[in-house]
Parts: sequence; C-alpha cells; structure tokens
Amino acid sequence: MSTDENPAQTTVPTESDMQLSPRESAIFDAANARFLSVPDEKHEFDFLPVIDMIQLRGNWISAHAPAGTAVERERLPSEFRDYRLYLHSERNRLKQLCMLAMQTWLADLPGLLSVLDALETAQRADEPASEDLTWEGEGFGLEVLPDCYRIGPPGKSHAPIFADKDLILDFIIFVAGVLSRLPEDVQPPYDALECARKAVAIRNQVLPAEQ
Repeated sequence: MSTDENPAQTTVPTESDMQLSPRESAIFDAANARFLSVPDEKHEFDFLPVIDMIQLRGNWISAHAPAGTAVERERLPSEFRDYRLYLHSERNRLKQLCMLAMQTWLADLPGLLSVLDALETAQRADEPASEDLTWEGEGFGLEVLPDCYRIGPPGKSHAPIFADKDLILDFIIFVAGVLSRLPEDVQPPYDALECARKAVAIRNQVLPAEQ
C-alpha cells in the first residue's frame, strides 16, 4: 500500500497556458501549492542553527544543531533538551517521522538499520520475520510491508503513517549525513557516515530499478 504521490510525476499547467477567471485562478493556485512549497521560517526549532535541509515529496525537512547555549536550552521544551539533532517538517504528515527519529532512531541508528536490513531480507525471501525481529522493529516504530513502511511511535496511540520506502530511506540517509557533520563534541557514539552508507546499500537492494 502506498500513499505518497511523487510530484515529479505530475504535470501541473502554468497559469500562462490558460485564460482563467479569478475563481479559476484561485483554484489553480491552491492546486499548484500542493507541489510548490517553501521552508517554514517560524517553528519550534527556528532559533537553532540550520545544518541542512532536504525536500521530500514537496515537503521541506530541516535539521538543526543542538542547543549550544543555556538560553537556547531554556527555550526548548524540557523533553527536547537532550536531543543530538533537531528535525522539523513543514507539513504535519511527516512531523511524526521527525519526532520518532529524534526520540528513538538517533539513539541507535546502527541498530535501526540492522533491523531494517534483516526485515527487508526476510521480505525479499518471502519468509516471515521471526518474532524477535518483528519485536525489534516495533521497538523502533517500524513495520516493513511489501511496498511501504508503517511508521509509528512504539507503544503510543498516535495513528501510524504509511510511507513509500524510498522516502523513509532518503530521510535516514539525510539524517545520517547530517549527524556525520556535527562537531566532534556532539557526535553520536557510532559512525554516522557508515550508517549513511548502510542506508544507501539498503535502498539499492530495496529499489534496484532506480540504480
């Protein structure tokens, strides 16, 4: 099941191609806005330095450096103050993904990728994953389905999201790359660059036609 539409595969005519009434023009602008967006300027992490940004399916995700001063730490909600990286999505649909990454994935990115690789290997072999492996995936808020991933915080009541595999893998590659560029004193206790390479390898196995 796939719920993400790739804007690159959708052609939206320009306004100059048509003679539009004011009402039609408003409808056109609303439709076009689905595919054209700009990053949020105001959000909960906007006072933290931006390290990098990526646009996934028309949605901007920004990665922000950890709080470097006491003033910055005080501006963060108490439950956010010890994260290694801050991720913001301009659209609600992927905010849950950013939150899951900050709360769970960043603490053990190698573990996430190891479980994901094993689940994908079982999927390609058309074999059921072991109970232990399934449980590990659930611990990361991840379930591997034939053509998408089910993403949801473990043990929480929030409705999960179903996202195409390339979107999630591109997100992980982006996050790992950003982590690898953090200053040495805030680097994660694992090789983030190696995690990025691992995520690329998984992507190439899962989506070989795109190579």
